[in-house]
Formats: sequence, C-alpha cells, structure tokens
Amino acid sequence: SIGVVASALPNGLFTKGAGELKAKVAESAFAGFVTFMKTNAPAATGAISVTNLFYAITHPGDWGMIAAPLFVVCTAFVMKGSKYLPKSFPPGTEVIIATALATIMSMKFDY
Repeated sequence: SIGVVASALPNGLFTKGAGELKAKVAESAFAGFVTFMKTNAPAATGAISVTNLFYAITHPGDWGMIAAPLFVVCTAFVMKGSKYLPKSFPPGTEVIIATALATIMSMKFDY
C-alpha cells in the first residue's frame, strides 16, 4: 500500500506531479542520499520512492495551492462518499462524482 500512496502523492500534492517532486528532492538535503542510492544501488528504487514520499509529506509548503486540497477532498470523498449517497446508486458512483467535480474545478482554475 505504500507503493500506491507513493505513486499517487506526487500527482496529488504537487502541481506538476512527480517531476516537480523529484526536482525539489534533488535540491534538498536528501539529494546526496538519492544520488548515492542511484549510483551504488540502482535496483533499490523503493528507497528513492520512500525518500520522495517522506519529502512530500514533510514539506507541505511546497504543495500546490489547488492540487493538494483537491487531492485531499477527492480522496476523502471517494473513501467515505458512499455513506452519504443514496443506496440506489451503484458502487463506484462516488468515484465518478469526484472525477467529474475535480475535472470541472481544474478547468475553472486552468489546472
């Protein structure tokens, strides 16, 4: 499950996704560790992913002003939304609603 979170977080919290996160990590105190791991243990990609995840959750000031709140609200709605929707709606309706609303919001804010 950490892999799922690690892959979703960059696109959820940072406006330009994983590329932005990797650039910020490369400019941080974690840069030396990432370079060391890529050079000496190139197969240890999980360590780099966890480093990126750790950086992402410990630097909320770097999060996108629109991306992060949108990610948090949509994730919460997908996880708990079915409790508030009519029981006649088919399973997965909360995902469709969250996707539609996020799309509308991203179009409105040119995100």
